[in-house]
Amino acid sequence: MERAGDIYMKTAEWIGLVMLGCNAMQDIRKREIILAPTLAAAAAGIVWRITSGQPDNGGIVMAVLPGILLMLLALATAGKVGCGDGIVLLTAGIWNGFPQILYIAAGGLFLSAAAAGVLLAGRSRIRSIPMVPFFLAGAILLYIPELLHL
Repeated sequence: MERAGDIYMKTAEWIGLVMLGCNAMQDIRKREIILAPTLAAAAAGIVWRITSGQPDNGGIVMAVLPGILLMLLALATAGKVGCGDGIVLLTAGIWNGFPQILYIAAGGLFLSAAAAGVLLAGRSRIRSIPMVPFFLAGAILLYIPELLHL
């Protein structure tokens, strides 16, 4: 039988994955995120974390830090890194918690760097790649054992 905390974490992880998936599709198609629903998901996640009575799992501040840092990087690079990527990562941090968001962010950054390397080696004319699909891939890689019940 599953404990209430296990059900909570599975629900939060699924909400985080669905949010990443919807934004990944939008990022691929239009190079933008779905802003209003993503911000609503962030607000709902904060309320749920506060009212759930679950352990803070490393602190919500630590969980949103990668997203905040990515938004600051977007400001520092005058938009070469999208601020929306930071908003999505911040929201994913709220739903997935700490340290999971570190694995998601690191996995996404590693996979995007590998994709950029392949594009550069192939002398592609593509000058930008969407980041959110790589964050989704990082999350899927993190949760594959759980999704497959391993």
